[in-house]
Amino acid sequence: DEASHPFGKQRLSDQNRFNKDLFDHYALLIKIRRSSDELMVGDFKAVLTDDANDVLAFVRSFKNKRALVAVNNSRSTRTVEIPARELHAMKWKSVFGSTKPTMKDGKFIMTLKPKSGVIFKATAS
Repeated sequence: DEASHPFGKQRLSDQNRFNKDLFDHYALLIKIRRSSDELMVGDFKAVLTDDANDVLAFVRSFKNKRALVAVNNSRSTRTVEIPARELHAMKWKSVFGSTKPTMKDGKFIMTLKPKSGVIFKATAS
């Protein structure tokens, strides 16, 4: 149990327990990263930074491999629109997350749930 306070103040005791769902979530992300040169050592390019909506999207590139990562850090569902020119006319396959992106008016569009993210890898066209 956790009962101490870092500044010596009183606090309620709370029980520390292993969270298997959280552990499995991080284990999957680690596995995806370790199996992907572009995610481990690739160049970084932000393709969408939206501080007002707490949304970030970036591409990691290594040799001929690319990965697209989009994160919604807000407490609300967000629609993310990435200009297609940033994605170099590639096709993308989801490797993490459940959103189904669409292409419309020259934009790669997806909906992200609150506090969630997705990872796509470029595939041969």
